[in-house]
Amino acid sequence: MMVVMPSTHFGGGNATGTAYSEEGSIATTRVNTFPRDSGGTQEDWGLTAAHEIFHNLGLLDIYPYDSSAHETPSAPFGQEWVTAEFGTMGLQAHFLASDRDRRLAHEWRQPFGGRSTTYTYYAEAREMLSWSRWQLGWLDAAQVSCVTESQATVDLRPVAEPAGGTAMAAIPLWGNELIVIESRRRINHDTGVPYEDQNGYETTLPGLLEEGVLVYLLDAGVGSGDLPMKVVGDTGNGQVSDFPVLGRGESVTVRGYTITVVSDTGDIHTVQISGQD
Repeated sequence: MMVVMPSTHFGGGNATGTAYSEEGSIATTRVNTFPRDSGGTQEDWGLTAAHEIFHNLGLLDIYPYDSSAHETPSAPFGQEWVTAEFGTMGLQAHFLASDRDRRLAHEWRQPFGGRSTTYTYYAEAREMLSWSRWQLGWLDAAQVSCVTESQATVDLRPVAEPAGGTAMAAIPLWGNELIVIESRRRINHDTGVPYEDQNGYETTLPGLLEEGVLVYLLDAGVGSGDLPMKVVGDTGNGQVSDFPVLGRGESVTVRGYTITVVSDTGDIHTVQISGQD
């Protein structure tokens, strides 16, 4: 059951609580739960609703409940910390970029025809992670490549539209840990976030800043809000060197495996995986 309060006066949400009926108990999703400081315009609450529903389906929060886990120092002059977020449950990475980085530019369309460009330092690639899709049963076995040999090559189709191709490569590690590899394209929910302010100005905020292969490490023994997933390259505090996707010819090494993007057809990323024999 979902309870939605007016977004003009309330925000946020949670997936706690239970309602009871003659048929039994029902898990509740609550949207626009927390009072705003003052009334305002109606806000888009669709992503919040999806996030809370996915909690009730079993997905964890990937962002840290303790914000100090992702604290960043002051940015040098002319640079800003950029937060890149992937999926619906909050896989985050933070990197330094020029405060006029063209990847972060977006154009405002004014009601009377004017145009202006500003920059944002928060980019949301909202397309659901392949691991989340696997957890929910939205990928079948034929769409997942489980890599158990020391050398492998995998053709990855976009996680947003895998069709009958491979949407996720997974490398089992020791215990509860796993490396996940997926292809991200600027399609569907990764194209950007439409937004309209209270004055009627419209824009599309940046989504996926660059197309490429996303690699992340997960620990199934870690709970919600305690960072059960981290982007590979994370130094331990959420910081990475740049937007964390691999383009053609780029590679990353983690837990003894080197993952290299050897080709990009525009529809398929071919990934070579090399591990220790």
